[in-house]
Amino acid sequence: MRQMAKENGLSISVSSAGTSGWHNGEKMHVGTQKVLQHLGIDSSDFRSSQVPDNAWETFDYLIVMDKQNLADMEKRFFRQPEKLFIITDLLPKDYGYDHVPDPWYTGNFDETRQIITDACQILMQKLGDEYDK
Repeated sequence: MRQMAKENGLSISVSSAGTSGWHNGEKMHVGTQKVLQHLGIDSSDFRSSQVPDNAWETFDYLIVMDKQNLADMEKRFFRQPEKLFIITDLLPKDYGYDHVPDPWYTGNFDETRQIITDACQILMQKLGDEYDK
């Protein structure tokens, strides 16, 4: 998303965090690193962290990958679908996914990248439209 924003001339802040603190401080999974490296995206400064307590006030959108993440975030914050939603909600209904399959379990990092890329392109258009207003 950062790369897309940069390429589209949008000055936005993008952050990534998990709903649990299981991997706090760790580098991203090597499978994800390889996908990003292949795309020419630098991920060397990434360290896993948990969603901060002030996320609701800090960010315009809180976007999650699946229904469990959504439930966890709604417990912590609020139920407000315009601000907090599953990333696949951005995709057309016939896209075929209602969540992002976790490549930790599927091993298919390219599938995950494609789903997230497609959803982020739609989000980028939405942000561009909002930015132009």
